Amino acid sequence: MTSWKEVLFHEAVDDAWAYAFAMSLGTRTPEGAVKVKFIDFLKIRMVEVQGELSTDLDDIISFIPSFIEHLGGS
Repeated sequence: MTSWKEVLFHEAVDDAWAYAFAMSLGTRTPEGAVKVKFIDFLKIRMVEVQGELSTDLDDIISFIPSFIEHLGGS
């Protein structure tokens, strides 16, 4: 069963993902599989850095550059 906190986290990721790509960059969002990988990445890195999952859009968006570097093998 999914917790309420996890539901809020996923909603915040959806909002941050759309904002970062569509609103800020003016591009389409990457395909769904990439967002799933971003969520998996966030669940590990955000807890390592902040100690918990955040639903703050700025917090989530701040991890996008690290995620892109992760995809590139950096």
